[in-house]
Formats: sequence, structure tokens, C-alpha cells
Amino acid sequence: MLKTLQHIFYFTFALFFGCQSSTIDKEAIIKEVSALDTIEKREWYLLKVLEEDQKVRNATFFQEVVTKYGTDSPEYQELGQKMMDVDQVNQYKIDVFIRQHGFPSPENYTGMAIRSPFFVYQHITDIDKRNNKAVVLYRAYQNGKIDIDLFNLYLGRTYFHVFGKNLVMENPYTSEQELEELIKTLDLAEKLK
Repeated sequence: MLKTLQHIFYFTFALFFGCQSSTIDKEAIIKEVSALDTIEKREWYLLKVLEEDQKVRNATFFQEVVTKYGTDSPEYQELGQKMMDVDQVNQYKIDVFIRQHGFPSPENYTGMAIRSPFFVYQHITDIDKRNNKAVVLYRAYQNGKIDIDLFNLYLGRTYFHVFGKNLVMENPYTSEQELEELIKTLDLAEKLK
């Protein structure tokens, strides 16, 4: 399983820098999000985006493609391109949703719907884009919409993208200390003001 996850990570990273040609129907997405005039419709939309995000990452199917065709195959490349396309569309959907309806809050949405932006944004590999989304997630954390551990997970993944390893801290430490260290090490203090 770990090997499969490593394949997916490196695969996504290579594809991001190798081919960025997704077409996003921005007008249709804006119209779709504008039509979400009830909390129930917004909840459904967030869960649908999350489902699309996870569906394209089916580890069993991914492993079958690797086993049957190999990592140099057109099938493997096609799967990766599909993943990148879904990621780009979903990122735009979440951006538009947050602009129009705000970040989902615990008062109105289920836990999975609230975490949908996190799950979508965590797949971004471009560091500048990740840092911009960190601002959105940080505001959500400050306003009690996501918990500190989820935000730390996002920044921890950013740390991994930047340094190629996980943050190591002297034990024991609190989530607050971890957050402080990640913000300092990633040089995000000014951006998150």
C-alpha cells in the first residue's frame, strides 16, 4: 500500500510539471455554484467534489494499471492526466464555492463537507499555489471551521514538497508548537497575517 501511495505521489508530481493542459469550463462552474441557493444543495456539492477527488485516486485501480501496464505505459500516463484534470477542475470549483458562499462552517455542514476544500487543496504541488491556499485554510482554522491538526497536515505536506522529508520535532510537542514551527520554517508568517 505504501509503495502504491509513493507511486501516486511521484506520478502526480511528475505529471504536474510535465503536462498542464486541463480545460476548465469556468463559466459553467460559476453558474453551477451560483445556483446552490440552500445549505442542502451546498452540502451536496461539496460532497460531490470530494467524491470526484477520491474516486480518481482509487488505489486498487491505480495498482492494477501499474501491475498490468507498468509505469511507462500510455495507460499509466492517461490515468495521471485524468487525475491532474480532475484536480484542476475541483480546485476551481472549491475556489468559486468559497468566494460565493464562504468556507463551510460546522454550524451548517457535516465534517466531510467542511474538509472538502482541504482534501482538494492538498493535491496541489506548486508551492506558490499551496501557500496561497494555506491562507484560505489558515483563515478557516482561525475562525474555527477546521481544526489545527488538519491545518498542520496541510502545512506538513507543503513542508514535504519543499524539503523532501517530513518535519521532525523534539518530543513531546503540542499541535500549536507544530503549527508555529511549520509557519516559521515555511516562511509563511507574513503571508498569514
